[in-house]
Amino acid sequence: MAATSYLVHERKAKELYDAGDYKGAFAFYVKSLNVNPLSLASIKGIVNVFEKSFNLKYHEEYNKRKEIFLKKFKKNENNIQLVNDYFSVLNKKVMDSYVNAGKHPLQNKIASKKNFAKQKILVLTCVWSRPALTLFFLDYYKNLKKELEDKVSIDLLVVGSKEDDYKDKVESCGFHYLEYENKPLSQKWQAGVLKSAELEYDGLLIVGSDDFLCKNTFINYSDKLKFGCLFYGFYDAYFYIDSSKELYHWPGYNHHKSKMPHRNGETVGMGRLISRELLEILKFSLWDDIKINSSLDNYVFKKLLNEYVILPVDEKYIDHLPAVNGFKLGQVGTSFKDKKLSGIDVKTEVNVTSTDAIVSVSEKVVKKEKDEILTRTFGTSNLSVNHSTETYIERKDSYIESKDKSVDVSILIVAHKESPLLDQCIDSALKQKFNGEYEVVLASDSNKDLESYADKYGIKFSLSQKVINNTSCSKNINDGVIACSGKYIKILAYDDFLPEGSIQYLHDCAVRDDAALVFANAYEFYSEKDIRNYIPPVKNITTYEQCVKNRIHGGTILFKKQSFLHVGGYDEKLPYAEEYDFYFKLLVSGYKFSYVDAFVYYYRRHSAQKGTSALSASEKKFKTGLVESIAAKYHLSQKVIDFRLQLEKFNAGKSKIVFCVASIESRVDSLKETIKSIYDQADIINIYQNGYKNLNLLDDPRSKINYVSSLDTGLDKGDAGKFYFVSNYHDAYYFSIDDDLVYPHDYVEKNIELLKSYNGKAIITSHGKLFKPNSKNYFKDICVNVRCLDESLISTPVHFGGTGVMCFHTSIFKLSYDDFYLPNMADVFVGISARKQAIKIITLKHSSGWIQETNAMKEADAMTIYKQRKLHNSEIYRDEDVLLQSYFETKIGAGV
Repeated sequence: MAATSYLVHERKAKELYDAGDYKGAFAFYVKSLNVNPLSLASIKGIVNVFEKSFNLKYHEEYNKRKEIFLKKFKKNENNIQLVNDYFSVLNKKVMDSYVNAGKHPLQNKIASKKNFAKQKILVLTCVWSRPALTLFFLDYYKNLKKELEDKVSIDLLVVGSKEDDYKDKVESCGFHYLEYENKPLSQKWQAGVLKSAELEYDGLLIVGSDDFLCKNTFINYSDKLKFGCLFYGFYDAYFYIDSSKELYHWPGYNHHKSKMPHRNGETVGMGRLISRELLEILKFSLWDDIKINSSLDNYVFKKLLNEYVILPVDEKYIDHLPAVNGFKLGQVGTSFKDKKLSGIDVKTEVNVTSTDAIVSVSEKVVKKEKDEILTRTFGTSNLSVNHSTETYIERKDSYIESKDKSVDVSILIVAHKESPLLDQCIDSALKQKFNGEYEVVLASDSNKDLESYADKYGIKFSLSQKVINNTSCSKNINDGVIACSGKYIKILAYDDFLPEGSIQYLHDCAVRDDAALVFANAYEFYSEKDIRNYIPPVKNITTYEQCVKNRIHGGTILFKKQSFLHVGGYDEKLPYAEEYDFYFKLLVSGYKFSYVDAFVYYYRRHSAQKGTSALSASEKKFKTGLVESIAAKYHLSQKVIDFRLQLEKFNAGKSKIVFCVASIESRVDSLKETIKSIYDQADIINIYQNGYKNLNLLDDPRSKINYVSSLDTGLDKGDAGKFYFVSNYHDAYYFSIDDDLVYPHDYVEKNIELLKSYNGKAIITSHGKLFKPNSKNYFKDICVNVRCLDESLISTPVHFGGTGVMCFHTSIFKLSYDDFYLPNMADVFVGISARKQAIKIITLKHSSGWIQETNAMKEADAMTIYKQRKLHNSEIYRDEDVLLQSYFETKIGAGV
């Protein structure tokens, strides 16, 4: 009822806005937000009203509603960037409104921008104690100044305290020194800002005396000053812990785990660049009227926000920012990590912030990336700060990125208790003779004490929190696979061990045969004197062979991680035979198995293990019945699938090329761009018009276009309209597209080429999601996300493909408009139908920009259906989660 109420208010507000009654529209947008404070459409409505009718009351209401939204909104790693982008756009519109009304505080106060070939940057820092680190800092910036002298002019102003004797050292480096009492810190920094007024520079760069910015960061600053940025900073930071030699990445206040939603859009204190022109308007006063020792960064953020209407905006919108005399308004922010720049805060034994506090909110950077970042900044990955500066290694002339190999195989050790056998198990994994890259991961089902083994051997640790005793290890394995980095996974039980060449044999076979799963021979280890050989009686594995009896020794298998995820991993509801069920899911999905004639596993036989011999008579009976039921289930599915494929020989050489799109009237201009991009590639184009009717909408010189309107059919299922026509075609390449995209000239060719490589038994898409096994949340549980607008280097199976960039053959994949019983969730319904029919959804590898957004959509600043639902991931919008769970509960091949 509440959801309906706020939508009624929203619609009324839009009517009043269109009629020019901005005061009335504002009142109804407020009513809407009182009912649903998470309505971004209403928040945007208030900003739109402010654009049309300048009234400070409207700006104040926007600030209030934004703050409420950020406090109530349930952030996650997938939706937070959308929120940040959305408020960047709204903040830009607010500043536009001030400028257009002639009411911006900087108007008539800032001189016209002057352009200089080389920008001069004054670095301001405050030093205290930490002599080794301070000397290291001074030498670093002295070398940096010399290295960049042809590109950027760098100067340094150091504010020190009476108890620290750095004056001579600072001045010997050619820098400026000012002495001021250490506390309050705000006044010490303010003294430096005031002193800077006496010096010449284009931008003042604020850094701590433990902050190190790489040379490319300075070149980036120079470019932004030339462009006219008044304020520029970074959302994130790196922290280097000198004692442990570890590097951590802190994502900043914009991250989904941040506990400070009111700081959305705020840059960190390290590396804030403020133009001299802005400082002159501020009368060089950043902290003049405040005496504090903490929260200095937030004070400046709010000062610029509230007193000068300089609002936070992401750098991606920099070209569209309002300008005053050539200067861009906004606290422009970006990310060190995304731009491959470096801003490193070095932590030694004495710091304002404890290293424990930093580690708790940051992510440890893996060795390869750590070495790249340190080398990019310091010219070496072997950094040690707490020593004399004579041992400092000067930075190299150029940084060459290392190209370390990615992980080929992950050995996943599954354990549930401490045991002497676990040491032998881990030792055997670490002693593998393998010519590739591999890692060892220890997965525990709720026993955190096992982490001591991971620490002892220096391997990864994965803890599964929801496992009921040792009758089911499926969730432990599923969680462990997610934690693995390898392309292939080798599972190893804690009480078993590996011969030295195991993963080499298995990996060679998997790569040679392009197999999703490889199995081999095993040693059954009863004792040192009693070791028996197991060689599978059948090497060519089929569903029928497996239905008779399991032929695969589970200890010997190596499988592709992506294939494991695609079929949903292990069934966590099964107390036994989870690997038996897993084999069937792979086979029914069309994945290839291979056998290698090698002994790759020692399977220990003992009374405490989970195998059949350790069970009671009633447990054995139950397990036997369970195994038989699994075999019967998949035997029927495979029989029907094989029979259907024998009848349906894929011979689509003369099939029509059919394009279908769902359209709304507000996107007509965008639709024109879309159709123009595919017109010459199509035989037939079908347009389903939701909520409007225009049968002569587009130029159609070759009579390819058909129109159907929901006003005639009475059916409006949103994006599912693109499948209204699918039942009409029994022998066609069906391309479902979106009205906000422009498609490349070789779009049809590339899709059909990949589809034919699967003999038609696939759905091809350029956009898709792969979820964790047994996922529950459509927005949080994604482990692979392929985007059509970005680069995708490989083709990979996914659970749900983007129906706006999808292709399939109608003789193989059967679909009906009736399958879509909820609107605007076409991707999910196609995924469920594909699973029922055992049809893989495969992503097409493509470059960034191969598919593009239409110009009309870029200019319209439009929120897509997907973005809106993602942002409103609240109780109102839980249909995706319900359908996701339904997907994983659907048996592969259940509908054939």
